[in-house]
Amino acid sequence: MTSHAARSFATAGAWTIGGKLGAKGFDLASFILLAKTLKPADFGVVALALTVVLIVDVVTEMPLSQPLLRAAELSPDHYHTSFTLGVLRAVALALLAAGLGPLISRFTPIHGCLASCWFLAIGPVLRSLTSPRMADFARRYDMRPDSVIVVSKGVSFAVVATVALTAHSYWAIVSASATTALSGALLSHVMAPYRPCLRLTRWREFADVVGWTSASQVLAAINSYSTGSCSADSSLPTCLAAMRWPLTCR
Repeated sequence: MTSHAARSFATAGAWTIGGKLGAKGFDLASFILLAKTLKPADFGVVALALTVVLIVDVVTEMPLSQPLLRAAELSPDHYHTSFTLGVLRAVALALLAAGLGPLISRFTPIHGCLASCWFLAIGPVLRSLTSPRMADFARRYDMRPDSVIVVSKGVSFAVVATVALTAHSYWAIVSASATTALSGALLSHVMAPYRPCLRLTRWREFADVVGWTSASQVLAAINSYSTGSCSADSSLPTCLAAMRWPLTCR
């Protein structure tokens, strides 16, 4: 390994570790704040709605960055296809959440479950609209975009703190997911500008990663989130709500 490559890997690792440490710091601050200001019932409301959203999120998951990383050369059509598939996923996710929300709310007397379900779905929808050109950084082993998550978590913490301290409501948890996703998506387009264009020209190169309707993925999602676990993209407040589900919503 050349000295230049070694420096590149070391720098990439430093950006990645620094970004994750900063993000976890904001998560810890959110954890402490929510524990001090909210009641157990607040976590129960979000936990029920979160179960639906997280299962739908995992079932529709598509690792669209992988074909962009594997391609020898990238053309505009690669970016357009990736973004178009992301938009299609966002539409499918929104429709599923909108349809399942009323169904779940019919079987529970918990007030606010339906609104929470719909609002929590905004997070995964917005993450699907991230700039596909962010893959260019990974292709160059440039991990500076990992700092984006720190900014997103910081913005989310500010919103969570404001809602929790003023309203003392479960909306402090609900707002965290949408705020993190919105700020992350906007920052991705600032760091890697992309002009949206809906095309599926390179569909065949993405076909092998679009396995989100498989039965194994559905079963894995149900098994994972029925036990209260969370995805890597979930904010800590929403994960906390999921973990509190067995205690607050029996």
